[in-house]
Amino acid sequence: MMFVSCGTEKFPFNRLARITSEYANMHPECKILFQARTIDFVPDASNVEVIEMLPFHKFQETLTTCEKYVCHAGIGSILSGLMNGIKPIVMARLSRFSEHTDDHQMQIVARLLEMDKIFEFDSWEGLERTLPMQDRTEPYLPQNEALLRDIAKTVESFCGG
Repeated sequence: MMFVSCGTEKFPFNRLARITSEYANMHPECKILFQARTIDFVPDASNVEVIEMLPFHKFQETLTTCEKYVCHAGIGSILSGLMNGIKPIVMARLSRFSEHTDDHQMQIVARLLEMDKIFEFDSWEGLERTLPMQDRTEPYLPQNEALLRDIAKTVESFCGG
């Protein structure tokens, strides 16, 4: 099963919906779960299940069971994949298509490509080319020690410690 996530952004991501639809029609054997809070174009292939929102625990569960993971370039979606041992296949939302207010996702993509943490695509041919490269890997563990120490100190101060 391929999991495609547009995240929870209020702007439609119709380019990703269309590419997913094209890919699904070319690969009817591939079951696809397509998650998008807002879309104007609904993938019309019979092998695509469209869902508006997945509760967090279901999102995480889907990441542990999916064979392929495709997402927008939102940092939460990317990190969710990496933390579940998946190098995400990513498509950036672009302001010129009213997919976001600016093009910050292009900056995220550029930096994470430099770090070899993601694959990028912008067409169904690109998706077709990158899918075979994706495989499970060691889960990414964020470097949160300093943040956790600060949180612990704050909690201790509230508890009188």
